[in-house]
Amino acid sequence: MEIAENIFSNEFSAASYEAIYEEISSCQGEKFSPLLQILLEPKNRTLALTTGFPISAAAMLLREDTETVKTRLQPFQENGWISLREDLISLKGPQSLLAQNSDFASFYKKFSLGSLSTEQIHPLTKEVSLVMHQNTALGLSTLFQVDKEVLSHLEVFKEKYKDLLATRLASCLQRKGRVFLVGSGSSGRIGIDVAAKWMLLCSHPQMRDFKQSILGVIAGGDAAFVRARENVEDSAEAGSRALEELSLQPSDVVVLLSASGSSSFNIGAGEFAAKMGCDVFYMYNSASIPERTKNLIEKYKVTPLLIDLGAQAITGSTRLQAASFAEMALGMVALTLYYLLHDKDLPKEGDLLSLIKMANDKLTHFLPQIAKIVETGHEIFSDPNANFRQLTDLGYQGYVTFLAEEDSLREIMIDTSECAPTFCTNPPRYPDELESLGKKKAEFQAFLLGEKDNRAAWKKLLGRDISKKEEENLLSVAQYEEGLASFAKRPISSGNCVIFVAKETLLKKNPSAQFIKELTSGKRCGAKVVLLVISSRSKESLLKWEECADLCDIAIIAPGIQSDRAGFIHTLFLKQMLNLISNGCMILMNKTFGNQMIDVNVSNNKLIDRAVRFVKEIYQFYTGKELLYETVYRYILHCHEKKKEWEEKGKASSSPIKIALAMIEKGWSFEKSAEFMNQNEENIEKLFPSNPLA
Repeated sequence: MEIAENIFSNEFSAASYEAIYEEISSCQGEKFSPLLQILLEPKNRTLALTTGFPISAAAMLLREDTETVKTRLQPFQENGWISLREDLISLKGPQSLLAQNSDFASFYKKFSLGSLSTEQIHPLTKEVSLVMHQNTALGLSTLFQVDKEVLSHLEVFKEKYKDLLATRLASCLQRKGRVFLVGSGSSGRIGIDVAAKWMLLCSHPQMRDFKQSILGVIAGGDAAFVRARENVEDSAEAGSRALEELSLQPSDVVVLLSASGSSSFNIGAGEFAAKMGCDVFYMYNSASIPERTKNLIEKYKVTPLLIDLGAQAITGSTRLQAASFAEMALGMVALTLYYLLHDKDLPKEGDLLSLIKMANDKLTHFLPQIAKIVETGHEIFSDPNANFRQLTDLGYQGYVTFLAEEDSLREIMIDTSECAPTFCTNPPRYPDELESLGKKKAEFQAFLLGEKDNRAAWKKLLGRDISKKEEENLLSVAQYEEGLASFAKRPISSGNCVIFVAKETLLKKNPSAQFIKELTSGKRCGAKVVLLVISSRSKESLLKWEECADLCDIAIIAPGIQSDRAGFIHTLFLKQMLNLISNGCMILMNKTFGNQMIDVNVSNNKLIDRAVRFVKEIYQFYTGKELLYETVYRYILHCHEKKKEWEEKGKASSSPIKIALAMIEKGWSFEKSAEFMNQNEENIEKLFPSNPLA
């Protein structure tokens, strides 16, 4: 008994393994020795530490039947040492053997984010996957209802924070300071987009001194605007280094952006800025935030700009409503700042919030047409000849390619860049990944229409020059750049889709000859051709666009969308439309369960936590049984590592969430679980004999 107590005590360390194993091996008389012997045996140790140990394997090693093994292990369950299910033994408890030999305790303290508002399940969309499979338009309408909720939160922001922030930023710019909008993922992309719009606002001669004064900073560097780098979000050091490299000065102001308030990158950036003597603001959307964020705000006197948005339409997917909120909240601030710095007598546009409401009302009318685009995407991805669930390009079907002019490209990237981490699809590739490693092309990829110079395309995308350290290895953005990762190598034949996107203002009218040429070419090659146009003009003045629509399989031409001088309203309209298209396609491809994104790529700690919670919630939904957080955590890490091993061998597998569910429910190995999910279109309902929703 003393040996068992030592093993489960706080003093136990990994270095004790070999000595304890030798002792255990000679203690056959102890009632607990069979379990400990199995778990500590060198060849089984990794499995025991990462997942738990199948009872069937224990029975085989002990040369006993499973019922006898269960009986012999029962005392350990009663003592709280193990979790014993029909098919699995797992060590348990906050001081378990697993926790002491890993960083689990630290992870759980920092990244157990289930209490955050943005991680809750939205009641309107909790069954959206079921609804979408029955009626696509109704499913999209359900998602868009949550988009409309953003407006009321913007009204609160306007009253509480808009003038406060705009006045402080005006003071900063008047003193020749700079403003940095800092964030990870979607938040970082929004910061870059707002900074680019500010440069357009400053095209007036009276404003040109302020043109370079607002800068967007994204975790992972400028390349992360096109290809997500989720792991950098966990690095506080990367956050401080990013601002240090930009020569931050005490006269500057830093605005941190994070929907959940959980980004370690922001913590590092905020601490560095505060120590430099800068004013620091933090815009976030959850009343519940991690302890480290509370410490940042309290210790360094950071000004919080909290608007609690609550649950997202897709659980935890802050690229949706939270990103829309950040875009429009900063839009209000930017326009107010513009008028504070500009001639006081300059006529102002109508209230931004009124324009948002009108735009939302108009977008509602296009939901049936958006549903047709979603169904087309589903048809393309689910075709037996499509490459959707592959790691290499085995054929030339199953791809969606966007072509857009300069004023629409950022909005597309804001949507498509997050598809890979959100839905475990492939990101845009570098040429060597396609050639040497044989990686698959991205399912969604966007290019700048008519551009030949890739560096020039990046400059137009960001609204500024790309950082020098990244300009040598740029992802392909220009349409006419050469190489394996170029537009010329994208499949645009039958079984694929090309989406053309344009925004039109009163000053920019009618499609260009280049636009019409490419649209015609896409149709001639056999691809499904989709046209999305947003215009401030009336329907009667859009005859040229209507002629383009006649060349397309599906066209949405949205006239009379009034916008502001920086184009924030058109950006919101297009962003929401693109979000509906990508989410709708992925829901129909079984990438969600209810409104939970069960194919999330567990590429950072926030996503690991989300994956663990989803497994627990889905398992309890189907079985009524609750799993230990730590046990599921081990499964997720194990599946993530095994998935990477499979990918290195060129074998595709579904998400760690789906495979972990199969391993837990069926007691299967990773290999058998992965094969089962592949054979059943990754549908988790096939795992469980009865569906509570049926």
